[in-house]
Amino acid sequence: MLTVQKILKESFQFKRGDGSVIAQTVYLLRNGKIIGINHFNEYAWSLEGGELRFHDRNGDVTTTFTEIDETDGLILSGFFRGNPESRHILTAHSGGRNHGRLLDVLPRKQDQKPMLILIRSHLVNNKLFDMVSYLNRESDLFDVAVVYDRTHGEPKEMPDVDVVWHSEAECAAMGLPKMKSRLLWWCGDFPFYFALEQKPKYEYYAMVEYDVHLTGNPNKFFEDLIIALRKREGKEPISALGPRFRVEDGPIGLHMAMRRKYDLAYSYFFPVIVLSKAAVSFLYRQRLLDGARDIPEEDIGHCESFVPTELIYNGFSCSDLNVVLPGTYDNDLMILPVQFGLPISMADGFEGRVRMIHPVYGDEQHLGNLLASLKTADEIGRFKASLDSEFYSRIPAATRVRVGEEAQKRLDKLATVEA
Repeated sequence: MLTVQKILKESFQFKRGDGSVIAQTVYLLRNGKIIGINHFNEYAWSLEGGELRFHDRNGDVTTTFTEIDETDGLILSGFFRGNPESRHILTAHSGGRNHGRLLDVLPRKQDQKPMLILIRSHLVNNKLFDMVSYLNRESDLFDVAVVYDRTHGEPKEMPDVDVVWHSEAECAAMGLPKMKSRLLWWCGDFPFYFALEQKPKYEYYAMVEYDVHLTGNPNKFFEDLIIALRKREGKEPISALGPRFRVEDGPIGLHMAMRRKYDLAYSYFFPVIVLSKAAVSFLYRQRLLDGARDIPEEDIGHCESFVPTELIYNGFSCSDLNVVLPGTYDNDLMILPVQFGLPISMADGFEGRVRMIHPVYGDEQHLGNLLASLKTADEIGRFKASLDSEFYSRIPAATRVRVGEEAQKRLDKLATVEA
């Protein structure tokens, strides 16, 4: 019998009955969304009575995959809108989510993948599960791990992937600098050093915040990135890569410590950062040196400035993501209102314009953040009414109902207080 677990662990080729391929790599995510098909008719999926169903943007069923063949892998087929002359077929890629071999593209050591992708998070939710599920853990070019801050405890459930644990206490035990509060926010580079200690074999380490949304095929993005990094014929190798790489010579802000040390500082925006192993090793030594000297908090460099500034002043090469892969991001779409961002169900439509946006949250998390920010009964009432509007129509009705119930509880509580 077809189960959710079987569906989530696979990637699929999607084709018509005549053999023509509609999409080479399709992912069915835990939140019911479909990635890899950019069409009105294949927007979401569900499983009813062991049968997989595709839905259009209006929620109507477009294809019910009534035939299941597990003789040689997993093959699902069914009629599009009940038309027996229009058959759709989903074929799971052999080896789970491995959708192609690139062994001949790049030279590399035997059995060694160039990159480790670190999905960084301090909480576990559907967005984290989804990011893990659609990254190809059978790739020839990268491995995937979650790098998780367990300062406030370990979660009961984690995605089925390697985990690089770390915490403020473990940072201190490692000899890294200490702060009274928000250590792992200020020093967002620290997880790299735990990854280096636990998984030292990679040429590059890419850290991606769980709330980054990759608009197209995530596997192709990272494969394109690795190829671009390793095929720089006659050019200086890049040691660090990220969005919004720039000189910081204006108001000091987060760059105060590095401006005092070097006068001129540089910065990245940290939702996505790629570092070579040599760069991680060097930065690790610098942080350990600061820890051994027990420097005061005001001299501890903020990660977004510490990383590029120390690297550049010590002979490493840094660059911007848009230089290496043009069109990766747009500045306005990488700094959406951080508290609210976009809900995942409203984050499509950017493919072809940019390859990533940030931050994107799960639907319920996004709406919950909005609700938590409201104080008055009038504000909460307007918000509750808006949940039934066209604006939020892409968010599943069940989610909107749950959040609406929470809004009503807030309204009832306020009414009791006022009475």
